[in-house]
Amino acid sequence: MDRTVTDRRVAAVGLGVLLTFVALAGCGGGTNFDPETTVRPDTTKLMLLVSGVTEAMDAGESERGGRFASLFVEGSVPPAAKQAQYGAPKAFALETADAVEVSGDTATLTVSVFTVSDTGERQAAGTTKWTAVKEGDGWLLKDVPLP
Repeated sequence: MDRTVTDRRVAAVGLGVLLTFVALAGCGGGTNFDPETTVRPDTTKLMLLVSGVTEAMDAGESERGGRFASLFVEGSVPPAAKQAQYGAPKAFALETADAVEVSGDTATLTVSVFTVSDTGERQAAGTTKWTAVKEGDGWLLKDVPLP
């Protein structure tokens, strides 16, 4: 075998090992896991639940009521006359993991409320506290006052 080809293979394998080591070691040389700042699975589910209110209200009229109601504990869905207040131009979000406080099967959510313009710009309209309850592996909304 040609010595040049062998040297290239050795160099390529060496470079691969070096890059693997650097990738595994990371920039800090260790793990930065901090359970206080790492997003918990429940927090992610709750963030999706809150954003689901906006998505449900953006759905076509034939789907809107059912999708909106599916986010709530039975008996907690706002009356039909008030549901429009959760639609455009409003949008809802949990901006940080700190916006979620879980105690057993109940979560208190600090929800940021926005008004969204036709161009997609969000303008803060305030915050409010919502309550969610855990049912099985998921979460459902119980109390969703507007600011």
